Amino acid sequence: MMFSSENKYSFPAFLVLPLKQERIEQVIRTYEVPELKEEKLVFNQILQKIEEGKNQSKGKLSRLNVIYQLTIPVAASLILIFLLHVLFATSTIQNDSQEVQTLRLPDLSRVVLSQNSAASYPKYWWKREVKLTGEAYFEVEKGNKFTVETKNGQVEVLGTRFLVSEQDNQLTVN
Repeated sequence: MMFSSENKYSFPAFLVLPLKQERIEQVIRTYEVPELKEEKLVFNQILQKIEEGKNQSKGKLSRLNVIYQLTIPVAASLILIFLLHVLFATSTIQNDSQEVQTLRLPDLSRVVLSQNSAASYPKYWWKREVKLTGEAYFEVEKGNKFTVETKNGQVEVLGTRFLVSEQDNQLTVN
């Protein structure tokens, strides 16, 4: 192995960087057209390599386009499903026990469900509306209109205490 005597660290000669002028000449030699080849032939070869590179990049782009064509509809569908869930999700409380069941609504109104009754309301978009099946006692906090909806009609109040009963296809409010 040969070591450079000019280098005070004694690195092998192949590891020593050439001088700036030598590097420039080396680059020129690398890209210089050999004298044995015609310039037009070399020019055509360069153009051919450029076209090959374009074709390779087109293949990569077409694969990316296929991926985008598949993922964008899937992502849009997932977002749509999530939004529909948020818009239409309801909280339902079913009382199948022999005792009454109490619950608090998002506006802090209180509902006492009788046995064999059910109440549901929007989970994320609280609009002070409750759908009722059976019988329930309400203590409604003062505020905007509060609606209790049953199969036989609906009750609208601003803030009060009342009992709603839906039995035998009749709506009774006390």
